[in-house]
Amino acid sequence: MHFMGISRRGDADRSGSVTTGRPDRTQRLLSVAAAVLLAGGLALVGGTGWNWWSRINQIQTNQAGLERAVDAAWARPVERQQAARADGAAPAPAVRGAAGQAGQGTAAQAAQGAGAQEPQGGPVPGASPSPSGAIARLHIPRLRLDLVVVEGARDEDLLRGPGHIPDTPSFGQPGNVGIGGHRYPGVFWDLDRLHEGDPVVVETDSTWYIYRVSREMIVGPSDVQVLAPRPAGAPAGARDFLTLVTCDPVFTTLRRLVRQAVLVRATPRSAGAPPELTGN
Repeated sequence: MHFMGISRRGDADRSGSVTTGRPDRTQRLLSVAAAVLLAGGLALVGGTGWNWWSRINQIQTNQAGLERAVDAAWARPVERQQAARADGAAPAPAVRGAAGQAGQGTAAQAAQGAGAQEPQGGPVPGASPSPSGAIARLHIPRLRLDLVVVEGARDEDLLRGPGHIPDTPSFGQPGNVGIGGHRYPGVFWDLDRLHEGDPVVVETDSTWYIYRVSREMIVGPSDVQVLAPRPAGAPAGARDFLTLVTCDPVFTTLRRLVRQAVLVRATPRSAGAPPELTGN
């Protein structure tokens, strides 16, 4: 299958041309990005308006369920204990690390009723996936979006919401985190309204990651650099990036609409929502 100028058996060099041989890392990343965006545009070309709205409704329904799952999995220990008392159950003990210190429990443990202390000290890299597969919340104030991000880039993943592109770093790890989403209302329909300097906030079970948009791009389908570990044209000194990708124009797969952002700071989730979200 050929998509975005890439063959499953070929590599794409920096100019976007296709060669043969073993795929390099950048090639693999963009190949996954192609899969992320495949269903969103091609479903519109070959499908009906009814199918389109059906897919939108499916995402909305799935997001509602994911929000409930994330709220339960990420609940603070006090909130879990209050809920347990309300249900007549005894509070669960805190999860302890190997050294006997209170530590960050996994979301799966939280869902099973095992309490987990808030992280001590600075932010904890990465994100603990909930049993639902949710790994983060994506907040885009400019677009009034608050979406649950899932792990994976297959069509069934993206029908649940924006997806973390495999082989790109997890939140909190150095490099360029990739998130793909359908050009659907309520997802990345208005991504073109996100401009340089606008904040994008990612919330995990332990940490707030605050990014600022640094580049606005519309690229060809064979541009392999949008998910490079250090994107071309990145600001000097920048180390950690977030790349949001969808199709452009709407109802087509002709081009890729890209917004790249630079991490400006990270704070513990226990410190409360950042001013970019509260307006304070």
